[in-house]
Amino acid sequence: MNQLSFLPAVLAGASVALVANVLPAAAVSFDFVRVPDFNNAINPASNFKVDVTEVGGKVQFSFTNSGSATATIADIYFGKSTAFSNYLSTSSVGITNNGTVAGGGAAFEVGANPNNPQGGITWNAAFGSDPQNSGYLKNGIDSNVGESVAFTFNYAAGSNFNNVLSGLSSGNLTLALHGTSIGGSGGGSDWFSNNSNVTTKDIPEPFTMLGTAGAIGFSALFKRQQNKRSKAQAKA
Repeated sequence: MNQLSFLPAVLAGASVALVANVLPAAAVSFDFVRVPDFNNAINPASNFKVDVTEVGGKVQFSFTNSGSATATIADIYFGKSTAFSNYLSTSSVGITNNGTVAGGGAAFEVGANPNNPQGGITWNAAFGSDPQNSGYLKNGIDSNVGESVAFTFNYAAGSNFNNVLSGLSSGNLTLALHGTSIGGSGGGSDWFSNNSNVTTKDIPEPFTMLGTAGAIGFSALFKRQQNKRSKAQAKA
């Protein structure tokens, strides 16, 4: 038996395992709407998005700000406090800040001031976060500069990704954010909450990824075996 004959199967298994470990299991996106108690003629709601993704047995919420309006996401809240613990745990929340601009880039941390969302939003937050330095082109999520912040939560006991999506769609689990610097430096602010419309995000399937990762490995292995056979025939 050729000593290398088992390698394709091993390579395939390793490729599947690698892909399974790095690919999110599911992802959806939610938009935001401005609350009725608003102050500004410019409405940047269409800028604001949150992608909700299951990765490594946890739930990640990634907030972005891209669109025609100039604005900054300055505070982010997760609620409602009365129902949040049925879905997610606030222990060991991970915060990942992405993007760097002249003002310092996104830099959110645990805790928000005020403690709860305002602007007519009546629920209390279970978890809040705001930037180290607030203001236009400082540490919030500024529009159209590639910044984002992601929060990663553990599931509450007995919860799963489908429960979280159900909670977001029903309004039992709710997100809010404070948009500031609307229109640019010195601009006003308004409050926004997620709507209940779910948009499914496209994710490559594991075997599509395997077709790339595995094929590269198979090709390299095949070439090595061909070279060995050619050398053996040349010596004969």
